[in-house]
Amino acid sequence: MTSSNRKKVIMDMDPGVDDALAIIMAIHSPELEVLAITTVAGNVGIDHCVKNTLRVLALLDLENPPIVARGAEKALKAKPHDAASVHGEDGLGALGDAYYPELNWDLVTDEPAADLMARLVAEHPGEVTVMADGPITNVAEAIRRHPKEMAKAKAIQAMTGAIHVPGNIPPVGAAEFDAYCDPDALAEVLDFTVPVFMVPLDVTHAVPLQRDIAQYEFGRRTDRISKFVLDSSVHYMDFYRDDQGHDGCYLHDPLNVAIAAFPTIARTEAMRIHVDTSDSLTRGLTLPYHHPRLKKAEPNCHVALKVDTERTMRLFWERVRGD
Repeated sequence: MTSSNRKKVIMDMDPGVDDALAIIMAIHSPELEVLAITTVAGNVGIDHCVKNTLRVLALLDLENPPIVARGAEKALKAKPHDAASVHGEDGLGALGDAYYPELNWDLVTDEPAADLMARLVAEHPGEVTVMADGPITNVAEAIRRHPKEMAKAKAIQAMTGAIHVPGNIPPVGAAEFDAYCDPDALAEVLDFTVPVFMVPLDVTHAVPLQRDIAQYEFGRRTDRISKFVLDSSVHYMDFYRDDQGHDGCYLHDPLNVAIAAFPTIARTEAMRIHVDTSDSLTRGLTLPYHHPRLKKAEPNCHVALKVDTERTMRLFWERVRGD
């Protein structure tokens, strides 16, 4: 597939085990051209997120790796929150520095993530999809600083929210993690003029990665990516086993990549989504407009509600393994 036929994407990440899998999947997908990887604090702090991105790129050993940018280290307004208990203290299962090849810190630009994002969008008007796989702070910052440039994006596609299913933030499960981390940013992005596509827990929970199947698919291989997938996901899968009784994990961010590469994998519905920006138990709640009598509200995003699980899983195995 020629470069001109590939969908241009900027990956906005907070790596995170599933973020790492998403990076590998995207890099191995000929349908996508990864222009840059911007980082944002979320699963772990910003320093870990930058380092983890470089760790994954080092494992991939690419001839022309994408540029990496440091982004927001905190939300627009919300109190800090992380998921180190889920992903390990460093975000990638705490395997240690010696596990990885030497990191190429020269890939990290001095240009802030929000500025880089807007510049790349403006350089390729109508072509770039901003693929957000963490708190959407960087995207909101880019819109605040460079609204004219960001209006030239093809779309913003975000793994965020929970519509008809419970969220994953205790104690009440109202919100999904990324929406909870920066609900103000999500609300601002939904109000922007660019088409927004939401990939919520409704569909990411339909693509579970079972531990025994992962061990079968990757354990019989000797390459370092396969080994990394198994090693980095131990802590992640242990959390789901102990917390939810699911001996595996969910492919949240890899599904976002799959949908970017093959939009027909998911069925979307235009909806008006409201975000709870309060500092309460329901902070980050993504609530669809449901009023039975008033005129239907104008949609502000397209929400993925159904996904082709079999096709997604097949794509995941092929692309992460580099088949």
